[in-house]
Amino acid sequence: MIRKITALTFFILLSIPFTLTAKVIYVNGSYSGTTEDGTSWATPYKTIDTAIAKAAAGDEIWVAKGNYVAPSKASLQGIYIHKDLTIIGGFNGDETSVFLRDFEGNKTILEADNSGENISTRIFSIDPNIILSLDGLSFTNFHSAITEHYDTLTSSVSIQIGDRYNLKINNCKFDNGVNSIQFGYFSNLEISNTEFNNAGRIYIDEYLKPGDIEVSDVLIQNCVIKNYPEKHFLIINKPAQIKVIGSSFLNNNTGSSTFMVFENCDIEFFQCAFENNSGSNQLMVFLTCNVKFSQCTFQNNYELKLFLTTFGSKKLDINDCLFKNNTNQGSGLMTVEDNETEFFIRNSTFESNATRLVYSVTSNIKILNTNFINNTNANLGVTGGHMLILTPNNPNSNIEIEGSKFINNKIEKGFIGLIGGDGLKLKIFESEFKGNEVTEINAAFFFYLGSIQMDNCIFEGNRNPFDNFLKIDAAAGNVTHSYINNTKFLNNTANTSG
Repeated sequence: MIRKITALTFFILLSIPFTLTAKVIYVNGSYSGTTEDGTSWATPYKTIDTAIAKAAAGDEIWVAKGNYVAPSKASLQGIYIHKDLTIIGGFNGDETSVFLRDFEGNKTILEADNSGENISTRIFSIDPNIILSLDGLSFTNFHSAITEHYDTLTSSVSIQIGDRYNLKINNCKFDNGVNSIQFGYFSNLEISNTEFNNAGRIYIDEYLKPGDIEVSDVLIQNCVIKNYPEKHFLIINKPAQIKVIGSSFLNNNTGSSTFMVFENCDIEFFQCAFENNSGSNQLMVFLTCNVKFSQCTFQNNYELKLFLTTFGSKKLDINDCLFKNNTNQGSGLMTVEDNETEFFIRNSTFESNATRLVYSVTSNIKILNTNFINNTNANLGVTGGHMLILTPNNPNSNIEIEGSKFINNKIEKGFIGLIGGDGLKLKIFESEFKGNEVTEINAAFFFYLGSIQMDNCIFEGNRNPFDNFLKIDAAAGNVTHSYINNTKFLNNTANTSG
């Protein structure tokens, strides 16, 4: 009978510390003695796969520092795990407690068997419906560090509806690989305090079966992802609940790849940092997702085509985030490509960026209590040339800007370019526009096909020496619904047209 493990059960079990009832099996690759029974550091096994073969479900395996190579056989690549286990590295070889080890100083290094011509080398391959916990291990030189069990003789993976892969990783390092983690079915995945350095992708995809109603649960917490050269990091194409908390994405180059791809997911990034990343493609793509960024920073990223793009997503919510010193010559920092997406930018700051900031075709956009300071897209070759291009396909769209500040920005064609239908409404309330400049002929601060409603705003010291301050196309048919109330225009400069 297949044992089913729900997401709740999995995380409750993972919250229990190293159990007192588990048997400990010892491994030390440097051991030179002849007695190997794994019962102590004095008589350890020499290989991890031997310890796993001898272990019972629920046992712990303590592994001393050193280098360990996973075996590669005709029908099996890597170390096969088919029972609940906890594997802990970072021991010197004399500790009596996991809390006495030094996993930074005593590195337990696992690598794939790269001998011969087989490039699909693995370190661990696991069955579904078991729980595997890994702590204090370093993975290197692999095609797949941790993957589903795959029989190379029968070319098959045994998966049934309701199966789940269950993996917890803590205090580990992944370096120089193709796939850090690869599961072809729904998974419970928890990764904490772990570093990925040019390590390859985490991949949950492939074997979707008719009747599947499962959802993967993914938690990535306090991790560092860095130095990826033209590689994917995270691809999740199954329904999933994903949280990325307190993690840093540093010095990665997307090349022509998209760094992270999500489909049919609910995703939250909280207190994450994206810094010094580059490349000719996108950092993140969301397909039919609900997406939230809170207290995140995007800083000193350059040459990326886009930071994030959504297609068919229900909601994109950016709250209390900082975008600073980012550059690109593509479509901008973010693009929303579906007119049903609810798009919020709240309590955030865009400062000293050299790019268009937002391109959106969604029908409901709210920019609340957000500051735009010292940004420019002048002379960058950015298509469209506006700081915010909002072109809703829905003729009854609503775009609201409230409590926001636009200060000392230098823009090629203007702040906002809007093209819509008779029902398109732009509402700007209690916002400030000060010291901004438009640099191109035949451009305006606002170019608009629709109605505009403005209340309690201040426009001061802005310059547009070539054209109008505000253009509203009467052909849109609803200019009579426009109004400007309680708004101050002070020391602004435009051409003689107004």
